[in-house]
Amino acid sequence: VVNTHSAASGDQNIILKGKAFAVIPMPVPNKHIGAGQLINEKDIAWRKVRIKQQSFGIVGSMEQLLDHVSKRPLTAGRLIRLSDIRPQQLIKKGEFVTLHFKNKTMSLSTRGISVEPGSRNQVIRVKNPRSKRIIEARVLGPNTAVVLPTTTILR
Repeated sequence: VVNTHSAASGDQNIILKGKAFAVIPMPVPNKHIGAGQLINEKDIAWRKVRIKQQSFGIVGSMEQLLDHVSKRPLTAGRLIRLSDIRPQQLIKKGEFVTLHFKNKTMSLSTRGISVEPGSRNQVIRVKNPRSKRIIEARVLGPNTAVVLPTTTILR
C-alpha cells in the first residue's frame, strides 16, 4: 500500500502488487569471446543478476578474469563459469626462460629451459642447460621467472 498526496485529490492509498528481488552485479562478456582468447577489462560488462541465480562456480569479480583465457567460446551477456576459463600460460614447456635472482648483495640473470608450462605467480621447474640441474622459479611474465631465495636444487 502506497500513500500519495496531491493538492487536487488529497490523500490516496494505492495498492501495488509485484515481487522484489535482490540483485548483484556480475561480469559478463560484452561481445563474443573465442576459445583461447585472452580476456581483457574492455571485453567485460556488468549485468545485474538475481542473487538466487548467482551460484558457486560462477565468476563474480574482475580479478578472477584478468590474466585468463577462455577454454571455449563465451557468449555475450551470459554468466561465465569458472570451468570456462584458465590462467594464461606465460611460459610453455621446453622454452627458454630468463631467470633472475636477487638478494641484498647481488643480482644475477641467466637462461634456463622450462620443464613444465606456467602462468603468472605459479612455481615451475626450470633446467640449467649447462649443469642439467633443475631449480624452482616463480613466473613473472612471458618467458621470465624469478628464482626463489630458499630454492633447493632438485636434482
